[in-house]
Amino acid sequence: IRKTGLTFAPEAGSQRLRNVINKNVSEDDLMATVKAAKNSGWQRVKLYFMVGLPTERDEDLEEIVRLARRVKAVGFKEVSVSAAIFIPKPHTPFQFSPQISEVEASRRLGILRKLSGRGIQLSCHDPSSSTVEGVLSRGDRKVGRAILRAYKSGAIFDEWNEEFDASIWQEAFKTEGVDVQDYMKGYSTQDELTWDHISLGISKRFFIEEYEKALREETTGDCRWVGCTGCAVCQTLNVTNVLRKA
Repeated sequence: IRKTGLTFAPEAGSQRLRNVINKNVSEDDLMATVKAAKNSGWQRVKLYFMVGLPTERDEDLEEIVRLARRVKAVGFKEVSVSAAIFIPKPHTPFQFSPQISEVEASRRLGILRKLSGRGIQLSCHDPSSSTVEGVLSRGDRKVGRAILRAYKSGAIFDEWNEEFDASIWQEAFKTEGVDVQDYMKGYSTQDELTWDHISLGISKRFFIEEYEKALREETTGDCRWVGCTGCAVCQTLNVTNVLRKA
């Protein structure tokens, strides 16, 4: 096949932060894989990272810079680094986490700007579009009305950067009484969340336990290999882990 480029998703630059998000991939794993790709004739790779992960510190961002340069040193013609803003999502352990503000997102992305040049290309998500995504992710009925108002005002092809207009969303949120900061704040694990009435089969207790483990930088194994982790999906939905059974 034509060898164009491969994409890898370390998600975080430091092992500490990869443990927080339960990304059970080490730097040695990544380097072994990219070296194998280079030896097989691939000349370009893309690395995907997230900025604003829970407990993230500036040194974690510096580790992204170091890791990207280490990958480039393998001998690739080009290394592309994509940095997206982390959006806490419902029905995940990080549904309790706050989302970083646009100002803070811009500051943290600025730390990565030093990557540009020397065969490394950096692309960053627009912090203002990430704010909209964050509100929509944890939204309620008021946000639903704001979506309709934004749509009627021309917000249709917003996934295309050239079509996205943050002012349309700001006006829609304001008109419908949506306080952006209220949707981007963190929650206590004891809070009743807007989406609690929706069940995907996973117990809220499991999300809480996983969130607390994340803050302690502890990982959870894959139930395909280590056995049941207690998420309750199999019991609630009356299903079985086919891969584990095999």
